Amino acid sequence: MPPPITGKLRATKSATMRWRKMILHRPRAFAVLALSGLALVACHRDRAVDRDVKPTPPLDVMVQTAGNWSLLLDTVGRTPADSGLLTKGPIVTDIDALMGIDAIDFRHAIEGRGGPLRRDGSLLFSTTAPGDGAAYLAIDAGQHTLAAGMHKRGGWITHQTPGATMILPPAIRAIVG
Repeated sequence: MPPPITGKLRATKSATMRWRKMILHRPRAFAVLALSGLALVACHRDRAVDRDVKPTPPLDVMVQTAGNWSLLLDTVGRTPADSGLLTKGPIVTDIDALMGIDAIDFRHAIEGRGGPLRRDGSLLFSTTAPGDGAAYLAIDAGQHTLAAGMHKRGGWITHQTPGATMILPPAIRAIVG
């Protein structure tokens, strides 16, 4: 007569028996489990999921057509926070494309402490007070170009529309130093 099953061996045999009963007595559950595993393997092998994913454009590429920047002339004399310039204005997508992840801190600085939008020739611009956390925004609506900068961690982070040649107004040059 074989020795009785005790301790760990009994627990292991008991668990194995429960799995066997579940598989044998619930064939539908087993079929669903098996088919879902096969489906996952097939999707991975065929890369079916990857075909439906659209590539993310680089941060310096606009994903929308340019807005009507002539509307910006109506915001002269109003702060970016009051006019919604950086939240719902025609340059929102362009700021995101130009600045990437820096756009978040830039918006916070300009909307929180930015002065009213002013005009210098063909340029529209807004600045904050000089010092740490200072920021500026310059817009050439006719050329659809932007220049933006902010003072962060002891230095200036600047962004400008690629290929643009923009001469910053004296007010911006004064805070940049």
